[in-house]
Amino acid sequence: MAAKAGKKRVMVPHKLNNGSWQVSLGVEEKDGKRHWKRKQFATKSAAQDFCNAERTKKTGSLIEAWEALDAHLRKAGAGTLVEIGTRVLKDTNAIKQTGTAKECLDRCHQALVADKLSGIYTSDILNRCGRFLRWYGEDKEMSKITSEVMIAYFATLTGKATTDRRTVSAWMGWAADEHWLADNPCKRKRRRRGTKGSPKSEAVVMSPSDAARILKLAVDAEEWVVLGFLAISLFGGVRPEEFRKRAKNMTPLDWTWDCIGQDNMTMPPALAKTGIGRVIPINKTLAAWLRFLREKRGILSGPILAAGKRGGWRPKWDNFRDTHWIDDAGVKIAWNNDQLRHSYGSYSLAQSKDAGAVSLAMGNSPATLFKHYWNWKTLAGSSDAFFKITPEKFSKKGLQVVA
Repeated sequence: MAAKAGKKRVMVPHKLNNGSWQVSLGVEEKDGKRHWKRKQFATKSAAQDFCNAERTKKTGSLIEAWEALDAHLRKAGAGTLVEIGTRVLKDTNAIKQTGTAKECLDRCHQALVADKLSGIYTSDILNRCGRFLRWYGEDKEMSKITSEVMIAYFATLTGKATTDRRTVSAWMGWAADEHWLADNPCKRKRRRRGTKGSPKSEAVVMSPSDAARILKLAVDAEEWVVLGFLAISLFGGVRPEEFRKRAKNMTPLDWTWDCIGQDNMTMPPALAKTGIGRVIPINKTLAAWLRFLREKRGILSGPILAAGKRGGWRPKWDNFRDTHWIDDAGVKIAWNNDQLRHSYGSYSLAQSKDAGAVSLAMGNSPATLFKHYWNWKTLAGSSDAFFKITPEKFSKKGLQVVA
């Protein structure tokens, strides 16, 4: 009879009352009943030798299994077992928030409401992400959502996969930032042709410091036509193609200074990309730049952008960027044609929290605003700095703008 003891330990010698030694090998099931499997030895040394031999045998089989798995992983191009284990450990340690998928979405929604984002967007988050929750399971752990889960979900959608992917990805990105997930499982590895790493759902915007820098370059070079284009685009959100239209068999159209008043700018239907005219409010920042231009140029009249082939707008704009928009090594900085308008859309939405008003000024729908002109990653704390960029912030010693 074995001596009375607490919790039984496997592969550890235990002395019996009769002087012999016993080793517990674990629980096994036989004839529908579970019972302990044991082995007895005359001496402790014999029992210990058995335990050591069994551990060596088990360790050897594990090592063989690990080596075989490592070889399979290498052959598949997934990396070594150590590399994969390290990545998994890193991802696991990155997750600091635990809870269900519904709890995570509720927290995300509360954060958006606290940030006073548009009700249109917050309700869209709940509706589209709620659709995913019903598919995935509200009570399932948030940390279990992987890229495989998202691929399976998006495969079930018909006709609205792009919109849902963008909205759910915004939630997943927030969850990753808040340590509910190790990374955003909605990320796409494939990139659009013509872009250099920018995800489809993210608009390219200029940082406040870059916006201030390019304006200062135009001021220092006394390129007043370029400065007008930059200021109106950055702080009025006008499309590049809405300043002038040139097409074969069509009378050239130019947006003129007569369309810019004290409080508003009017975009005629003939020049508007959508064919629908609109009124664009002049904010305080744009008003400051317009006053500055009047001080430098006098009465503003005629086309806003210069006409003519040689001294016209296109060569003037290209020459300005080639000469001035360069890095410290003299290399030209990449330029995105829509980044001025995108900057206006992103920072205006961050400042006003009013998607309807911003959309009207830009001449599109709120859905288009969120789809193309809003970069949610670069907004926090930047909108105030952006709209403080006025001529008065410049000095001979350099920019006095804190980005």
